[in-house]
Amino acid sequence: MKFAAFIDISNLYYTIRNNAKGKHLDYSKFVEYINNYGDGTITGYGTYLHAESKEFIAMLTKIGVVPRYKRPLHAGNGKYKASWSVGITLDVLEAAEDAELIILATGSGKYASLVDKLQRNGKKVMVVGYVLARELRVMCEHSLIIPDSMLI
Repeated sequence: MKFAAFIDISNLYYTIRNNAKGKHLDYSKFVEYINNYGDGTITGYGTYLHAESKEFIAMLTKIGVVPRYKRPLHAGNGKYKASWSVGITLDVLEAAEDAELIILATGSGKYASLVDKLQRNGKKVMVVGYVLARELRVMCEHSLIIPDSMLI
């Protein structure tokens, strides 16, 4: 089956860190799991914060993930923000033309409208996350809660 997978790296990082006692996703195991669905592309979306990001980006590339990174913008309240929601949505809609299965690796309910549109257009959608928003679990026939065996 031809798939296109999209990983919201920040969403997975924070939901796992905040709910799994500081553990992290083992991206090698995660990518291996995704690749079991057939042939496709895996794109990871993240924020370039520090020089250490270069090593992480290199690791993603080595295991077959196409990294898309951007620097965060100053939000004016002492915090920085770099949301990929629109970028992921646009890339998903473009990839949906050729893919039989769309895999969204995010637990965020803000993608519910995207999932609905894809399904109305006859696309299979799978959502994957450590914590999944209720609306995504209900909408998607295929979903995966990331098991602790994929954490380090």
